[in-house]
Amino acid sequence: MDTNKPAIPKDPEVIRRKVLSDPNTAKIAENLGVPLEEYVNQVIHFVLNPNAEPSLYIVEDEDLRAMGCPPPDADAMGQYIIEAATIAQTANPNRTEFTEAKKPPPVQLSDTPAVAATPGKEDSQLKADLEKARRAGHGRQG
Repeated sequence: MDTNKPAIPKDPEVIRRKVLSDPNTAKIAENLGVPLEEYVNQVIHFVLNPNAEPSLYIVEDEDLRAMGCPPPDADAMGQYIIEAATIAQTANPNRTEFTEAKKPPPVQLSDTPAVAATPGKEDSQLKADLEKARRAGHGRQG
């Protein structure tokens, strides 16, 4: 649990004052096409009820036309979702600075070893070290 986060106020009026003191609040409400007071009330509701799910209303195209609203274009909605997903992905605080351009090149192994092995030639010091380790019990599988 992150102890650095400030406690969430439980008093709606404290939340209201804090939300209204943010200069972006009025801009957000305007961009959403929602009256400021309604927007602030929704923010308060979700601050006080963090597990609440937003309402989703489905309106048939005929009902939209009857209300004087043209129904949205399916292609335009698809493009909007793609753009919103791209923005969300870009704004992700967990993303890293890794890009394919920064990816290290793969290790290239040579077909020719750096040192040629000579059959029948032994490294006496290596052989002695291995024998000593074997006697000491290192390298035992069990």
